Amino acid sequence: MSKIQCSSYCRQARCCVCRSSQRAGGVRVSIYADHNATAPIYSEVITCQHELSQLIGNAASLHRYGRYAQSVVEQAKSQVAALVNASPEQIFFTSGATEANNWVIKGMAFSHPGLRLAVSATEHEAILRPAEFVAEYMKAQLTLLPVTPLGRVEKDTLVDTQLTSIMWANNETGVINDIQALAEKIRIFGGMLHSDAAQVCGKIPIDFSKAGVDFMSLSSHKLGGPMGVGALVVKDPYQPLIPLLHGGGHQEGLRSGTENIPGIGAFGLACEIAAKQLDEYQSKTRLLRDSLEESLLENTGITIFAQSAERLPNTSFFAMEGVSGEMAVMSFDKMGIAVSGGAACGRHHAETASHVLQAMGVSNELSDQAVRVSFGINNSIEDVKAIVSAVLKISKQYPIQARRLG
Repeated sequence: MSKIQCSSYCRQARCCVCRSSQRAGGVRVSIYADHNATAPIYSEVITCQHELSQLIGNAASLHRYGRYAQSVVEQAKSQVAALVNASPEQIFFTSGATEANNWVIKGMAFSHPGLRLAVSATEHEAILRPAEFVAEYMKAQLTLLPVTPLGRVEKDTLVDTQLTSIMWANNETGVINDIQALAEKIRIFGGMLHSDAAQVCGKIPIDFSKAGVDFMSLSSHKLGGPMGVGALVVKDPYQPLIPLLHGGGHQEGLRSGTENIPGIGAFGLACEIAAKQLDEYQSKTRLLRDSLEESLLENTGITIFAQSAERLPNTSFFAMEGVSGEMAVMSFDKMGIAVSGGAACGRHHAETASHVLQAMGVSNELSDQAVRVSFGINNSIEDVKAIVSAVLKISKQYPIQARRLG
C-alpha cells in the first residue's frame, strides 16, 4: 500500500504524520490518494534539496560560488525543458504555477491596455482570480468560455482575443483539452494561448514545441518536487511580456528576485525522474483508476464525472448519492485514506459546490457530493480495494433514504 511517511529528518517521530499514524497495537497503514493536490516528494529530491541548501553562493555573483549556483539553475532548466520538449532558454523559474499564471495574465494586461482576454469556465482559481482582477482594475475585456458536458473546451467556442488561457487538464475531473487544436484556431485570430499545465506535467507526455502555445505554467510539487517552485515556459522570451516582479533584473530581466537554488535544483531532478518513469506512471495509474471505477459502478448511487472523456490516467472524480463531499472526505480520513473533495486550493470555499462541475451542467446538489481520488505511482491494487471498501462503509453509514431526507 501507499504509506504516508514523514521525512528522515523527523528523528523523534513527533510530526503530525507520525502521530496520526499511531494506534494501539502498531502503526496504521495510511493511503494517500490525493496526488493532484500535491505529490509525495521523491527521496532523491529531498536529498538533493538538503544538499543544495548547504551551499554558499548567489547565482548572480561572479565568483566560483556564484558560478556554481548558476550552473545549478542552468542544469535545472535543461531538466525541465527535456520533460516538456522545450529549450532551456524558454524556462523561467517562479514560486509556483500560481505566480506563473498571474505573471502571464497581469503582464499581458500591463503591456496591452484594454486586453481582450478569454479563459475557460473550468479554470483553476489561479487563473480565474487574476482574470477577474485585470477586468476590474485594468479594464481588460474578459470572456468566460463555456465547456461541454464532459468539461472540454471546443474550438467553436473560441473568440477573437489577444490572450486566451485554457488549462491542459482539469485538476478536479482530469479532463484533457486538445491544446494543439485550440492553439491552431487561436493563431487564426492572431492571439496568444496560455495553458496551465500544472496537472499534466509528469503524468502524460507534453510537447511544448509542437503544441503551439505561447506560455505554459508548471508546478514542482505536483510531480514529486518541493513546494514553492514552478516555472513559466515562454515560446518567445523577447515578446512583450512585462515582468510581474521588479528588482535586480534576474532571469534575463523578466523575473527579479534571488533564485531559490535548493528548490530549483530539486525541481529539475524531479522532472528528470518523472521523465524516466512516465510510461510506467501512465500504465500503472490508469490500471488503478479503471479498477476503482469498475468496482464503484457495481454499486448504486455512484456517479463518475466525465468518465467517457479523455482524462489524466490517475484521476477519478465521483459522487456518492446524498453524501456531501466534505462529509465523505472526513469519513475517508477517519479510515486512514486521504482523498479530496475537489481542488485543495479552494478549500476555503468549502461551502461552495465545484464550479467545474457546475460549468459542465451538473446540478448544485450533485456537485456538492463530489470526491476526487488521484493516484500516484506508489499506489497499489490493495489501495483501490481499501477505497472501495470505504465507499461501501460510508454508504451504509448514510443510507440513501436518510441522506435524501437530510
